[in-house]
Amino acid sequence: MNAEFKFDFEAVKNMMETQFSDFNELGKDMGFEPVEATGEKVVIKIPFNPLLADHRGALHGGTITTLLDTASGMCIFLKTQTLTPMATLDLRVEYLQPVTPGLGIIAEVSCYHTCDMLANVRGLAYHESSKDPVVSFSGAFMMNTSGPDFFKFPGIG
Repeated sequence: MNAEFKFDFEAVKNMMETQFSDFNELGKDMGFEPVEATGEKVVIKIPFNPLLADHRGALHGGTITTLLDTASGMCIFLKTQTLTPMATLDLRVEYLQPVTPGLGIIAEVSCYHTCDMLANVRGLAYHESSKDPVVSFSGAFMMNTSGPDFFKFPGIG
């Protein structure tokens, strides 16, 4: 790993623009937009896209879960300051109210625990205000799994 590497908001933006755009068609189509990456918190939004909506015209649950999983990974990178590959072990998503048709979603994630092999996150997803959440979630991630060498992506490290 690059000893001078620092994972911060710019690194999140670069990773979203490279890994989740140029090298990953799904990520490109999802349109994730990083909003904040400070301390132990990451905020990423996805604007409304009718191609990612359900029959009611609201963002599909799978779209929201993908956003939560992606934001969680970015948050773990931020907390650990490493780009170690990881695998999602558990992502518990609790809907607190229906997703509003025609609106995007913002995911706000914090990483509250890490150890050699495990990282735990929790957070909310909402339309406009974290005081009115649509989703509450928590997740567990296995660290140091086999996976991509993120430093091979342009703009990283």
